[in-house]
Amino acid sequence: MHSICWDELRNLVVKYETTNDYENDYEINEFLNEAGFVLREENNSVKTYVFTKTADPVKTGKTINWTVEKFERVFGGPDALDVCPQLQSVRKTLEDGKEMFKKAKQAALDVKNKTEHNPEVGRNFKRDLLPYQKESVEHLLAISNGANFSVPGSGKTTIALAAISKWLDDGIVKKIFVIGPTASFAPWEEEFESCFGRQPDSIRLSGPIVNELPKLGNSYELFFMHYATAMNRIMEIQEFLKIN
Repeated sequence: MHSICWDELRNLVVKYETTNDYENDYEINEFLNEAGFVLREENNSVKTYVFTKTADPVKTGKTINWTVEKFERVFGGPDALDVCPQLQSVRKTLEDGKEMFKKAKQAALDVKNKTEHNPEVGRNFKRDLLPYQKESVEHLLAISNGANFSVPGSGKTTIALAAISKWLDDGIVKKIFVIGPTASFAPWEEEFESCFGRQPDSIRLSGPIVNELPKLGNSYELFFMHYATAMNRIMEIQEFLKIN
């Protein structure tokens, strides 16, 4: 029976029993090579392929799904590859994510089709929003995530803080974490003061202090980190985000 699961290092491992059907064996071997698996061991008729752990959970999840789907196509059935319970859980999470995306897409369209926009911001948000900013805030609140590529000076930070103010009130988020160039940190603090009427409890994260990031949530509300630091501190950031 062909199987896929984690090993102790959280690498993906496929064990493939050769079928003596040249066409099928060749197709599976070519697929696994193209997907990033490496043949690590060959014991009699069983080949062990390993996909090295990556920091990108989406890539890992897609690789799992692609592999399962490929085996199903080649061998003609849903039981072609035995998927261990841990990976079944990963696949379920991905499916849930697809459903969330579908709902968010519809919510976004509903906002865009409205003629008036009056988003409910947090009770501590002081700034008056411009009409186009109101639509963007309502859009963010409807879908719970977003990307804004408006021109400089259009109020992207204000829009973000307006949405965040509501999420803070509702307990959806606890902290604000900004990753960007160093030059953006002071403007964020200035915008925070303009939007909330007070200076933020903020911290710039670099050097040894980053090691303590997961423990700093009780001390600050606004966190700043440069791109280069973030690239090398993925685990600390993940732990911080889980907590907050």
